[in-house]
Amino acid sequence: MPFELIRQDITQLDVDVIVNAVNHDLSLGRGVDYHVQTQAGEHLKEIISHLSFHHPEDILVTPGFNLNTKLIFHTQTPLWQGGFHHEMDELIKVYERCLHKAVEMKRESIAFPLLSSGHHRFPKEKAIKIAMSTIQRFVLDHDILVYLVLYDETSYFISQKLNVLVKNFIHHRLEEPEMNLREMRVNLAHRDELRTHRSYSRVESLDELLEHMEETFTQRLLRLIDERHLIDSHVYRAANIDRRLFSKIRNNIHYQPSKPTVCAFAIALNLNLDETKDLLQSAGYSLSSSQRFDLIIEYCIRHQNYTVFQVNEVLFEFQQPLLGS
Repeated sequence: MPFELIRQDITQLDVDVIVNAVNHDLSLGRGVDYHVQTQAGEHLKEIISHLSFHHPEDILVTPGFNLNTKLIFHTQTPLWQGGFHHEMDELIKVYERCLHKAVEMKRESIAFPLLSSGHHRFPKEKAIKIAMSTIQRFVLDHDILVYLVLYDETSYFISQKLNVLVKNFIHHRLEEPEMNLREMRVNLAHRDELRTHRSYSRVESLDELLEHMEETFTQRLLRLIDERHLIDSHVYRAANIDRRLFSKIRNNIHYQPSKPTVCAFAIALNLNLDETKDLLQSAGYSLSSSQRFDLIIEYCIRHQNYTVFQVNEVLFEFQQPLLGS
């Protein structure tokens, strides 16, 4: 997926670029900078000792050395001063400069820590909101994979009110009384009997049965896009889907997507709940009232939250798989 939230050690990521926030004089910092330089090894420290910033906006580029990443972008980030010195605008510009630099250098992936949220004392809620909105805007117009790497389990993404509403919805649905088991078995047996009867009454061979196949996922997806007069690139970017994956889907009528990928397209296409269920069924899936992921998707659709990145914030908060490729 073009944009992904992860909880991991940024120095362990196998990406083209990681971003490292450094002191203005390039003295060894604390937090992420200390960890990056320590893990990268003495060669990085030696190179940094000979570098300097000519302007605060400069991005210094070094090899990753002992890290899995190919390159490290060293950049200065703003200090929080109560929000009265344009530091929020400055932080947005830091993300934008790094993203544009990666694209200019033809890099395919970049990972950010949560910039300025450590010793520069940015409130984490503001730091995350800036990072999320800036990256989301960028990936809608550029083909690059971006990771935002977080280190703690603290909740910063969704409001306390939304957190409670989603929890209550999940709890209510999970506590709903199940249908009588015997009645369920009878209904299922009756349904299967009807299907069998219809099948035998309509077809006599496997070839004829295959001729009566319903739309595949690819066929249904492309039809929905056409019916809404949408552009492919608008849809797959809104779904947080990589262009190459969408090309595979478009060119393979029998492509088998993952469930999060199907749900991502449902959100991007603003499908209602019944339409979402139909799209899932075309890929062999369904929404279950016993799975947190499914219930969160249902909640968001019922409340017409059709922004994939916002849905992912909720999924991330509840430690569920994210939407996208």
